Amino acid sequence: MNVFRKRLRAEFGQKSYRHFVTMCREEMKENNPLDEIETDGKEVYREMCERIREWTPEEIAKKKERLAGTLLEAFRIARQFSFVFLFYIVANVVLIAMGLQPAVTNVSLALIGLCFLYKVYEFVCNRFCFVDAYLMMLYKTALERTSD
Repeated sequence: MNVFRKRLRAEFGQKSYRHFVTMCREEMKENNPLDEIETDGKEVYREMCERIREWTPEEIAKKKERLAGTLLEAFRIARQFSFVFLFYIVANVVLIAMGLQPAVTNVSLALIGLCFLYKVYEFVCNRFCFVDAYLMMLYKTALERTSD
């Protein structure tokens, strides 16, 4: 699961998150979301604002901090991937060059490969999550406008 989805589920709950995703996909079918930058016309945005208005200023401040942490985590995952890939290649070359017993080398390569596959999965999930990123953008805008 990508970091945006985790944050949105934590803030609004599973049921509301699914509702927002459904509404967002319907809006995207009707028109291109990149054409209309104005958020006020979007039903998802209005519904998020209604829910945010129920929160206290202290809750809104905490949620803003968590939102900033989530955005930093998404950027960290994207930035770290090149280092993870480089480490994977170097670790494989070193293991093969050490000339250990084949069983030890194969098990080590398999374990490193599994760890690398997890990082690839994490990177791809966070890289290609357009709907969640779009909802997160709407959530960020709603938080900022509601708190002002």
